[in-house]
Amino acid sequence: MKQHLVGDFAGCFIDHRDPGSIEFTVEELVRQRGFGWALGYEDLNDHDKLRVDPLLALWCGRADVTGEDRRCAADKGKPLAGKSTLHRLEL
Repeated sequence: MKQHLVGDFAGCFIDHRDPGSIEFTVEELVRQRGFGWALGYEDLNDHDKLRVDPLLALWCGRADVTGEDRRCAADKGKPLAGKSTLHRLEL
């Protein structure tokens, strides 16, 4: 996906989240979902498996592709968002 296209599309979303609690930008979430579709993963459930993929994390623009810098101990080693976070974006 072209970076400006994703950025423009991400700009269509109004982010009502608490800025102090955000680990993923809207643009990163849009990239993750878009690349998931492009790779043939249509269901959000697939992203619970995809969220550990360091190459996908790199494509999505994550600086920490290993997920070791995540805040929650349960998310350590998972550099990408899970299905629940992506579902909230789609709502």
